Amino acid sequence: MKAPIRSLIAISLSIVSLSTVHAAPEFEPTNNSKFTQICMAAATSSPKKLHRTIRKAKLTKQKALVTVQCNDMTLVDFVAQYSENATEITGFLTDNRIDRSLSAKLSEQ
Repeated sequence: MKAPIRSLIAISLSIVSLSTVHAAPEFEPTNNSKFTQICMAAATSSPKKLHRTIRKAKLTKQKALVTVQCNDMTLVDFVAQYSENATEITGFLTDNRIDRSLSAKLSEQ
C-alpha cells in the first residue's frame, strides 16, 4: 500500500510543478498612457475589451496594429507571446487574416 501512495504523491508534485512552469506572466504597467492600456488589454483580456480600449484611445484596429508597440514588439507579436487569449485576440486584430500592406508595415518595424 505504500507504493501507490508514493506514486500519487509523485504525480501530484509533478502536476504542481508543471502548472507553475506554465503560469501566465504578470504585467505591471509603467504608466497609464493609451498605448499601455491597449497593451494591457491585449495581454490580459478578451477581444471585446481590447476593442473598447482601442476605441477609447480613438484608434482603429489597423492604426493600433501599425502604431502600438508593447515591450518593443508589434502588437501582434506581443499578443502571440504574452496574451492569455492569443488566438482570439490575434484573430480579432487581424480579422483572421493579415493583408499584404499591413504585413509589410509590421515587418518594417
